[in-house]
Amino acid sequence: MLGGGQTPTPRGSALAPHTAGHHQVPDVTEEPGPAHKAKPSRPMTLQARTCPAAVLRSQLRHGSEAQRVATLSLLGELARSDAPVARKKLPQVVAAVQLVCNDPSAQVRRAVLEFIWELLSSGSQSCWPRDVVGHIFSEYSRSSGRLAAGGLFAWEPQEDRALQSLCVDILGSLDVTRRGMSQLLWPRLLQYVVPAQYSGVLIPLSRGLRALLERRERAGCEEEEEPDAVDSQEQARLPAPQALLARTLVLAAAPHTSSGRAVAALQLLQALQGWICGALGTAWATEIPLLLQHLAGRAESSLDSAEWEQHVLKFLRASLKLIEDETWSVGLSQQLSRQLGSSAPGSWQKVCLLPHTGTLPTQAVFTASPPNCASPRAAPAWHCGQSRLLLGESGQSGASPLLTGRAVTASRAQPLLVQLFLYKALGTALAGCRDLSHVQGQVLRFLQDTDSAELSETQGMISVVSHAAETHFNLVLDTVTAFTRDRFYETSTGWKAQLPQGTERPQATRAALMCVYSGIALRAPREQLLARVDREIMGTILQLSRVTQREMQLKLALVQSVTEVSSAIQTVGDAGSFELSSKQEVTQTLLDWIKEEPADSLVYGVFQALEELSKLRPALSREENRSLLAVCCQAVLSSPSFLLNGENICEAPARTAAEW
Repeated sequence: MLGGGQTPTPRGSALAPHTAGHHQVPDVTEEPGPAHKAKPSRPMTLQARTCPAAVLRSQLRHGSEAQRVATLSLLGELARSDAPVARKKLPQVVAAVQLVCNDPSAQVRRAVLEFIWELLSSGSQSCWPRDVVGHIFSEYSRSSGRLAAGGLFAWEPQEDRALQSLCVDILGSLDVTRRGMSQLLWPRLLQYVVPAQYSGVLIPLSRGLRALLERRERAGCEEEEEPDAVDSQEQARLPAPQALLARTLVLAAAPHTSSGRAVAALQLLQALQGWICGALGTAWATEIPLLLQHLAGRAESSLDSAEWEQHVLKFLRASLKLIEDETWSVGLSQQLSRQLGSSAPGSWQKVCLLPHTGTLPTQAVFTASPPNCASPRAAPAWHCGQSRLLLGESGQSGASPLLTGRAVTASRAQPLLVQLFLYKALGTALAGCRDLSHVQGQVLRFLQDTDSAELSETQGMISVVSHAAETHFNLVLDTVTAFTRDRFYETSTGWKAQLPQGTERPQATRAALMCVYSGIALRAPREQLLARVDREIMGTILQLSRVTQREMQLKLALVQSVTEVSSAIQTVGDAGSFELSSKQEVTQTLLDWIKEEPADSLVYGVFQALEELSKLRPALSREENRSLLAVCCQAVLSSPSFLLNGENICEAPARTAAEW
């Protein structure tokens, strides 16, 4: 018997009858076989029960791949058997299988997973080690890591994807109504929600957790498990409530990856409302079904991802208003920061680079007709061919102007989109935080630690700071102003840099700060904006833009900043009586740029900035309008596209001038 001390049998001979019954090694890429449907073969089960334990361990440790697979198949038969003697030997069998849990062979690893499936389906909880389900997640993560790393042989990706699929099937088949399942799974399954490597199993994971919670609620939380079912070490591995909220929001905000996963994330969030924060129960009972209704019946291709992202951020914003515990809100921002830090930089930063060159674009040719900015609050998004190059956000659309369309494929863009959402969610969390010292510290940290030469980092920093300003406008603006004065000092000709030693590209720092100021203006409370927008926002942007020769990034920042601030002012209800004292200076700065560089590729961006600026008071005089129109027409006539194609595109500046 398995536990007996029988005379050892020579290696390779004891299992001859068994391997004869398994002469064909199962293909790892095939669907799970009939082992989960057919009744156990009595001869096979008998052979498994009578084979000495030492021989089984020897075959698993030293046998060939075919022998190891055949042995695991026999042990699966034993796990399925209802015979008392077989059940008695299961703990020893499980210990033996652990010898090959990390086997390099995909065939063997599949056989291990199928054994675990049989074990979990057997209903004999006495032999379940606490990490038996954990191995399923480990195997999924291992296969995912191999696929992400690449460099595999031609047949290996198919093997790893098949293993991933098997892991999902096993998790999806877990029956929490079986005796002992609740003790095994709750709340241990929670520790697999937050790590990003398990995103692919969220759907069965969500289903299992929701079923466990429903079972506990029906039982009045009087479950069969012992009081110490989760020891202190496991308790320490469970995610914090704020970590669960942060991760499920990230998964819910990414329907471009999988709408089914977004639905599963929202359903799990609703089920965990008591675990996350009791104060949110009533609101989530109403809000989450509305979000689910928005996703219902929509194909992933037909869902506006930017619009959906705004729905998720709005949900987060409304939730934070109901939480009065300052410590809880601080914890949420810390968890979001931690998830930002755990992202692999290489997986998302390089998607901003142009293919083949690995460098950022140095020149852009804008389309003659910029996109119509129907909502003044929405910052215009300039197009460079198929690329968006400006820093900051394109208003309500949420699309990142930093993404270079030619370089970003769907698969490569997904990590970056998740990263950018985390920045926005963190800024939203800071906006809902009542601990002002924490908010100020976080804003200052992002300002100080961001490498302005890295556009992806700068985009994230702008998102954090501008979203935080939605509630803490004066605090955030004061913090940014103090930081700006720490980096630059004022002179009669503009601000000179006094950046830390080793800082590269000081104009990149100027450009980043300019977009920070305009981003704050876009998200500032309307009733507070006008008091500080003239001198402290637009005036500072002008000061930062004054350099002897502007680099491309600074030009882009100036165009975007003027456009965004002008748009923000127009959204204020009583802006009709407001006069921007710096309007003439800003207009002259843009006109001087056009005069000095009429063939500059950004000239049409300047036209858009002038158009938005022209809608503000004080109105330009007739003579000023005439001079402005002449400069714009001359720039258009000097543009390379006009000279090469001979096209009459003077209509574009004429439409702009009609506003004046």
